[in-house]
Amino acid sequence: RFARRRSNTMSTKGGPSTGGRVGRTRGFDRPYTQEQYICWGGQIISLSLFYALGGSGFSANAFNTVVLGLHGSIVLVSLGLWLFLETHDPTEPSCWSRRLPDSERWTKLSYDRMHMKKIEGLDHFCPWLNVSIGRSNYLPFILLVALGLCQFGLQAVVGLLWALSGAYTTAGLVFIVLHEVMVAPIWCMYVMLFGFHVYLGVRGLSTYGYLMEMKKPKGSKPKAPKAGIRRDDRPSDSGVSGAGGSADGGGVKGEGGGSAKFSKLSASEVDEELGLPSGASGETEEPSSPSAIELAVDGAEGGGSGGGGNGDTVTVTDTDTDVAPAENEALVVASTNDETISM
Repeated sequence: RFARRRSNTMSTKGGPSTGGRVGRTRGFDRPYTQEQYICWGGQIISLSLFYALGGSGFSANAFNTVVLGLHGSIVLVSLGLWLFLETHDPTEPSCWSRRLPDSERWTKLSYDRMHMKKIEGLDHFCPWLNVSIGRSNYLPFILLVALGLCQFGLQAVVGLLWALSGAYTTAGLVFIVLHEVMVAPIWCMYVMLFGFHVYLGVRGLSTYGYLMEMKKPKGSKPKAPKAGIRRDDRPSDSGVSGAGGSADGGGVKGEGGGSAKFSKLSASEVDEELGLPSGASGETEEPSSPSAIELAVDGAEGGGSGGGGNGDTVTVTDTDTDVAPAENEALVVASTNDETISM
């Protein structure tokens, strides 16, 4: 015998209560993620090495002026996009929202547990930015990814050209190698991330939609059920009785009235209901000792004497032919603000 009690209280932010935890509003909200620290540190170190190497060999390489100017422009635009992503609340619309079509992909509201609000066009939560990506910030996000791809690709190529120019000492070459070792994997990550979002855009999927699609088993067919229930919507004011026991339902009625009966089906009846060939559900005969399961559902607008609050009350009685009616157990589920299940 056990009892379970679950509260369905809702928070003021549009989602389930999480024990007083406040939802995030921007990427700079604490606590920061480990990925954020890695991102900040990687950018600072790689940029410091790149500009130090470029400055030390500036006079020896004629292309340094163009390279450093182009790279600086990319970094400045990326910095602006990054600041927007880290400071903007994705639950609020922005000027970028109007640039996306009003399709279901970008207008669907989905609840985000990190922000504890519904976000329009929710795509995913980015740990590198510590913020969720939705309709209002998806375009700056994808632009930041594209610029990161260009930035680190440019750094990798220019670093190789510097190493081959012969303008650097042994110590300079060591720093160039260190720079290349750091930049190359970052560039590969940007390539994969940008390519993945291009793929999602072609298919019209969000990241969450793609992940849910991947969870579905491929090529599997749903199994036919071995047993089922048939609903009888005829009105009934009394309880429902079954073989070997009864439930009078007097303690679960409410002002709403109305009840429904459910009766167990055999395997052959399931085949007939589903339009399957005889024996497709896996059984050809009735079980030797079937249990009679009866459900009585009373929709009550007011609190019933057995329901404990507003909502529907379901009484399930499983009657075994070998057990006396007085010893039967009942499972009662009250769908109210506080749900109680006992057996």
